[in-house]
Amino acid sequence: MTWKIQIEAVATDRRSGATQITMRTAEALHAMCKAEAFASREALLETLREVAYRLVSGQPEMASVTGLVNEVFVAAAGAPDLENVREAVIKTAQTYIDHVNRSRNEVMHKARGLIPDHVAVLTHSRSSTVAMALILAAQAGRRVKVFCHESRPLYEGRDMATELAQAGLEVVFTIDAAAFSNLQRCEMVLLGADSLTEQGVINKVGTAAIAVSAKSLGVPVYVLAETAKIWPARFGSPLISRHPAKQVWENVPESVKIINEYFDLTPWLAVSGVLTEHGLLTPDEICTISREKPINQQLQTIVAEVRSTL
Repeated sequence: MTWKIQIEAVATDRRSGATQITMRTAEALHAMCKAEAFASREALLETLREVAYRLVSGQPEMASVTGLVNEVFVAAAGAPDLENVREAVIKTAQTYIDHVNRSRNEVMHKARGLIPDHVAVLTHSRSSTVAMALILAAQAGRRVKVFCHESRPLYEGRDMATELAQAGLEVVFTIDAAAFSNLQRCEMVLLGADSLTEQGVINKVGTAAIAVSAKSLGVPVYVLAETAKIWPARFGSPLISRHPAKQVWENVPESVKIINEYFDLTPWLAVSGVLTEHGLLTPDEICTISREKPINQQLQTIVAEVRSTL
């Protein structure tokens, strides 16, 4: 597989979680620098700008992908010649992924202390971090019952339910519309995230309704996410793209407008806390980190361009 095919596969992936997509992004950038015979430093940087636009436009909701590209831009800008740019991109991508992997492992292991024994947990969509946290809790002797939603329109909740059931957990699988009824049977909600922003949590559509309903019922909602998923506030409000109407209704009447968004924004007021590699952080602490995150000006321009197309 050439690096261009790898980039396109990452940009069009609609089923994998943010962590897997970020890892594959790093692999594609590594392959690009190894395989492509760039004529000059400027040629590599121009290709990097084109790749960055494709990645951000393809995965606008995923802060860890944008974060990786941001760090690559910073490293590449400081490299004086072609070979140093190559090395900077490869090293930065690998360092970023190593950091994400370490952070994710920390989150999963810390989550065991968050999950009590004899607990019914509701989750939504598929998060590899949430899945492994639940599996580790079960392996530690905690008896956990998990309510999984189908997660329309791509049904990745089926993957989550299958993974947990194969690991020996008790799993209940239901339609998304049963969320409120399910919350009445649960003691906590565990969710993944694609972005942690000043405005709230970007995650699979339906998450906001679950979290706000849980708040009304007094059910705590915890998000499991490494700090690499914090969206820099200087990039502006979070990006949410739309997808083909036919996924929702194939032969829709002309007079009916379809809105098919895969993600929504959960307000911080509905979130009890975010478990990161640094422990449990409050929404205010996440917002502070978001405002302090440095950004690359070229990438800021790309994000603005992508925003204008959504």
